[in-house]
Amino acid sequence: MSDPLDPLTFPLWGSRLIEASAGTGKTWTLAALYVRLVLGHGTANHAPPGAFLPEQILVMTFTRAATRELSERIRVRLEEAAACFRGDSLPTDDFLRSLLDDYPESSTRRRAAWRLTLASQAMEGAAIHTLDAWCQQVLQDTTFAHGQWFPAQITDNDEDLIPAALQDLWRQRLYPLSGLEFRVFLEDWKDFSRFSQRIQKDLPKNTLPLWSTESVSINAIAWTEKHHAMTHELKTLRTLWRPRIEILCAWLDGQLPPSQPDTPFNQKTFKGETVRQWCARLLHWCEENGPADPCLTEDQWDKLTPNGLQAQVKKNFQIDPPALFDELHDFRTALQNLKDQRKHLHDLMVEGVALRLAQHKAQVLRQNFTDIQQRLDQALQGPQGEALVTSLRLRYPVALIDEFQDTSMRQLRMLDRIYDLNANASERGIFLIGDPKQSIYGFRDADIQSYLKARASVAPRHYLLTTNHRSVAPVVELINVLFEGAEQRVGPGAFRFRAKDDAPLPFHPVQARGRDEQLLCDGRPQPALTVAWTTEPDNRGQLFERMAEHCAEHLGRLLTSAAGFYTSGLQALLRPADLAILVRDRHEAAAVKSALERRNIPSVYLSDRSHLLDSAETPDILLWLQSVAHPRNPRLLRAALGTSTLGFSLAELEQWARSETAFEEILNFWMELHHCWQRQGVLSMLQRLLHHFFLPARWLQEKDGERRLTQVLHLAEFLQRTSAHLEGPEALIQWLIHELQTPTSSPEELRLESDADRVRIITIHKAKGLEFPVVYLPFATCFKPQPEAEEKRLQEDIRLLYVALTRAQHALWIGVSPFKYKTSGPLFSASALGWLLGATPGAPAEELLPLLQETWKSLPEVHFTEASLPLSVTGFIPPPAPALRPASLVTGPFDRAWAIHSFSSLTRSLAFVLPDSPTAQQNSPLPGTSPRHRFPRGAWAGKFLHEQLAWAAERRFTFDTDPTLNLQLHQRCLRQGWETHAADLEQWLQEIALTPIAPSGVALRALPHTFQEMEFWFPLQPTHTEELDDFCQTRFWPGHPRPPLTARTLKGLMMGFADLVFLWEDRFWVLDYKSNALGENDAAYTRTALKQAVLTHRYEVQLALYLLALHRLLKVRLGSTYIPRQHLGGGIDLFLRGIQGPERGSLLLESPHEWIETLDALLTPAFPGISS
Repeated sequence: MSDPLDPLTFPLWGSRLIEASAGTGKTWTLAALYVRLVLGHGTANHAPPGAFLPEQILVMTFTRAATRELSERIRVRLEEAAACFRGDSLPTDDFLRSLLDDYPESSTRRRAAWRLTLASQAMEGAAIHTLDAWCQQVLQDTTFAHGQWFPAQITDNDEDLIPAALQDLWRQRLYPLSGLEFRVFLEDWKDFSRFSQRIQKDLPKNTLPLWSTESVSINAIAWTEKHHAMTHELKTLRTLWRPRIEILCAWLDGQLPPSQPDTPFNQKTFKGETVRQWCARLLHWCEENGPADPCLTEDQWDKLTPNGLQAQVKKNFQIDPPALFDELHDFRTALQNLKDQRKHLHDLMVEGVALRLAQHKAQVLRQNFTDIQQRLDQALQGPQGEALVTSLRLRYPVALIDEFQDTSMRQLRMLDRIYDLNANASERGIFLIGDPKQSIYGFRDADIQSYLKARASVAPRHYLLTTNHRSVAPVVELINVLFEGAEQRVGPGAFRFRAKDDAPLPFHPVQARGRDEQLLCDGRPQPALTVAWTTEPDNRGQLFERMAEHCAEHLGRLLTSAAGFYTSGLQALLRPADLAILVRDRHEAAAVKSALERRNIPSVYLSDRSHLLDSAETPDILLWLQSVAHPRNPRLLRAALGTSTLGFSLAELEQWARSETAFEEILNFWMELHHCWQRQGVLSMLQRLLHHFFLPARWLQEKDGERRLTQVLHLAEFLQRTSAHLEGPEALIQWLIHELQTPTSSPEELRLESDADRVRIITIHKAKGLEFPVVYLPFATCFKPQPEAEEKRLQEDIRLLYVALTRAQHALWIGVSPFKYKTSGPLFSASALGWLLGATPGAPAEELLPLLQETWKSLPEVHFTEASLPLSVTGFIPPPAPALRPASLVTGPFDRAWAIHSFSSLTRSLAFVLPDSPTAQQNSPLPGTSPRHRFPRGAWAGKFLHEQLAWAAERRFTFDTDPTLNLQLHQRCLRQGWETHAADLEQWLQEIALTPIAPSGVALRALPHTFQEMEFWFPLQPTHTEELDDFCQTRFWPGHPRPPLTARTLKGLMMGFADLVFLWEDRFWVLDYKSNALGENDAAYTRTALKQAVLTHRYEVQLALYLLALHRLLKVRLGSTYIPRQHLGGGIDLFLRGIQGPERGSLLLESPHEWIETLDALLTPAFPGISS
C-alpha cells in the first residue's frame, strides 16, 4: 500500500520510492524536498541526516535538458524560500507557509535564510547530473584511487569507428580462405554489405570492457579453428550421404510418375513436382559447390520420414521404402549441428568486431557513455569497491533519483551498491522518483523490471503524488475511468502486472486541481474527449488514410472556429502551436502531415531523425562542389546547373547551351566561386552561390521551401566543419562521395525548419514530459503484432497509451477502429485500448462502439463521431503575420574606452624582449642536478606548474601523509603529456611545501588559513596607465630601470586571480608563484636578481593590484574594524626555482599601509552616495 506524500513531513532518510503519476507536480515536489534537505528540516522521524549544501545532494535525471531545467527550478525555489525567511516576500503556497511556521524564532529564520541564499548561489556547483555525466565525474575524480584508466575523449556516438572494425574483420577472416571454406563463408555472409548489416544489428553497446590483447588473439584462433572444423565436418557429411541421397531420391522419383493414378501418394499433400524440388535441393547440397544447408522446412523433413511417407499413402496402396529413410533423422541431427556451429561462428564474428572496435577506441582514447557506466559498475563491484562506496557515501549523503522508471539493471546495481536499498539506513538517504506507468524507453536500456525490483527492495516505503496539476478535471476523470475500470476487473490489472495478491504496478486514480483557463469553441466548452470511430476493419494503409483525414479535418475546423482560452474574458486565441498530433513512427507522421498539407495547415514533425547526408539536396550539392572545384570543365558545370535544387527552367538551360556569351558569364561566375572556396572556405562559397541566384527567396515561395533552405544551410555548415580536418577541396569531395556510398554513416541529424506557430507532430516517446492544450491520437488502436513477445508488446503499448493520453491539458481526440494486420481479422481486442475497455478476444467490429459508450457513459464531456469516408476538406487560412517594424537605429554614444583589464593587458607591449619568454625557451629543460632546475622553462611549463600548485594547495601539500596524492599527481602529468617530469615535479612540490616563506618563516604546508586562486573584479575610474606607472616607479624601488606599461586608459573593470592568500599573525598576505628561471643553479637567485626579474616583468604592479583587491575585500568584510596597518601584511613573489637560494626565492612588497589608500583613491571611481 502506498501513502500520499506530504512534502513537509516526508521522511528524508533511508530508502523510499515516490510514484509521481503524469502531471502530479514531480519537479515541484523535488524542489520542495531539496529546500528541506538544505535546511535540515523535520522532526526526529522526518528530518534528513544533516543540513546539506548543493554539492552534497546528488540529483540524477534522464537528459541534459532535464538537468538544466531541474537546476533552474531548484535555484528559483531556494531563492523564493530565502526571501520568505528574510521577510522580503510572503509565502506563495501552503508548503512555504507551513515551512515558515516551523521556524517561529527570528534568529532561526535568519539562519535558514542564510543557508538558503548560500545554497541558491552555489547551484552552479550542484550535483545535478545525468547518469552518464555522474559516472564520468566519479571516474575522473577517482581515477588513480580505484584503478580506472580514463580517456581523453568521451562521445555519445562511436558509430564512425564501426566501419573500420567491420572492414578489418572482413579482410582478416575472408582473405586467407579458399575452396570449401571460402564458399561456406560467402554463403553465410553473401557480401560485405550483408555482413555489415547483420553484425551491427547484434553488436553490443559497451565494447571497451571486453578488450585485451589476449582476447583478440583467442577470438581469432577460436573462429579459425571452428570454421575449419565445421567445413571439414560438412565435407565428411557430404561424402557419407551423397550415395544415400541419390538412392532415396531415385526411389521417390520412381514412386511419383507423371500419371497420377499410378502413384501411391496423395497428390494433394505429396505432389510429385513439389517432392522433386525437395530432391533437387538435397542433390544440390551433395555437390562440391553446393550450399551448406539444403533448406528444407520441418514439415518437409517430417514428410520424408518413414511415418511421414506412410501418412501420405492413398487408401488401398502400400509402399516399401528403403531402410535408408530410417537414417534421415541422424542426417537432420548432423545438419542441425552444422547450423548451430554456424550460429556460434556468427557470435564469434560479432565478438571479433566488438573486440576490434574496443581496441581501436582504446588506441584513440575514446569511450562512449555505455563504456563509462560499465567501468564505474566494475569499480563498485571490484576489489576496491568498498573504499569507493565509502567515499561516495561521504560525498553524496543524500540522492534524489528522478525518472527512475527509466532505470537499467546496471544503474540500479550501482545505486544499490552505494546506498543499500534494503538497509534503509538512517545516516543516508536515497529517494527514487518516477512513474512506472510511463516506462517506455526499453530501446534505451530502460527496464521496467529494474523499477519493480527496486520497488520491492524499498517496500513498504512507497509514497504517491495524488493531485494532477496539468489537465482540466474532465480529462483527468476520463483517464481515471478508463484505467480504473481495467484495474478493478479480475485479472492482471490495468497494466497487466498483477499476479494473485501481488500488484507491483497498480493504477491509482488521481484528483484534478483543474486549470484557471477554459477552452471554448464558438462560445461552447470543447469536449474533453472526442472519439472518432469506425467499424470498418481497415488494414494499416486504409486506417492511416481514414484517421489522418478525420484528424486533419477536425483540427482544421477547430482552427477556423472562434476557439480560444478564456478566464473571465478572452485570454488567447487557439493557435496551430497549441495542437499536437501523437504518432508512433514516421509512417504515421507522414500520413497526418500529408492530410494537413491538403488543408494548408502548417505542421512540423519534431521527431524527425533523418540523417543530414540522406537529404535529397546532398547529391546536388556534390555536383556543385565538383563543378566549382573544376570550373573549366563544361560537363561538370552543365551537370551542376541542371540539378533540381537550383531549379533552372529548360529555357534558361537552353540559353546557356546555345549562347556562348551567356555561358561565358556563368563560367566567369563559377571561377569566382572557385577562388572564394580557396580563400574563404566552402561555406562562404555556397552562401555566395545561393544569394547570386536568389535561391532562398525562390524556395521560400514553395510549399516545402523552408525545409529545403534549412537543409542546404545545415549541409553547408557541416561541410565547413568537416573541411577543417581535410586537405583542400578535392579531399572534401572524395569524403562526401564516400559518405554518400556508406548508408547512415553520418551522425549529423537534420535540423528542423522553423516550428513557429505550427501544429506539432511528435512521437509518443518524444512527447513524454511535454504537455499540449489539445492532443490528437489518430491511430490509438494501431499496433504491430509480435507473436514471439505478444504479452510484452501489449504491456508496453498500454504504457504508451497512458503517456499519450496524459499529455493533454484541455482536450483529447482519438481515432478508434477494429484494425487488421495483413490477412488477420479485427485486432481491436489485442490493442492497448481494447484491453483497457475489456474487449473480448477476437470480438467482432460491431462491439466496438458499445464498449466505448459503456466505458464513458457517466461522462457528458465525451463526444462520439463516426469516421466515415469520403470527407470534406476544410481549408485553413493562417492569420496575417504582424507587420514588421522598421529596424531600430541606435543613436546613443558608445563608450568604447570601457573594457575589462588585467595585469596581462597592462604588460602586453613591453619595450624590450624578456629574457625568459616562451619563444626563446620552447619548454626546454635546463641542465642541473636538482628537479627545480631540470624542469622545463617557458609559458606552458609555468602554466602547468601553477595548476599543480593550486591543486596541491587545496590538499594542503600532504604528500607525506596521503600516498594517493603522489599517484594522482603522476596521473595528472600523464594526462597532459608531462609524464617524463612527474618524478621531478613530485620532489619539487614537496620541497616547495616545506620552504619557509618570508617574513613568517613558516612553510606553506604549515599555514593554518589559506585561500587558493582568489578571483577578483573591481571597478576602475578612468586612469591612464602612465599615472599607475608613475605611482609604482615612485613607491617601489625608485631609480631602478624598468619597461613602461602599455599605454592605455584604464576604464571599466580590473580582474585577476591571486595564487595564494594566507593569514599569519592576524595579517593577510598575498603570495604569487613565479616559475622564471634566472640561472642554472641556486646561487643565481640573489636579492638583486630577484628584484631585477620583478622589475623586468613589472611584477611589482601585479602585486600592488592584488593587494588593492585584498584591501577592498577586507574593507567590505571587516567594515569599520578594518585597519590596513593592523590587518594588511604585504605581497610576496615566490620564485619557485630559487627556494634553496640565498633569499629562499622570496621577494617582499612590504608596508602596503603606507601607500594602499593612495592607490585606492587613484583607481576607485566615485559613486554618488557611496563612501570609499
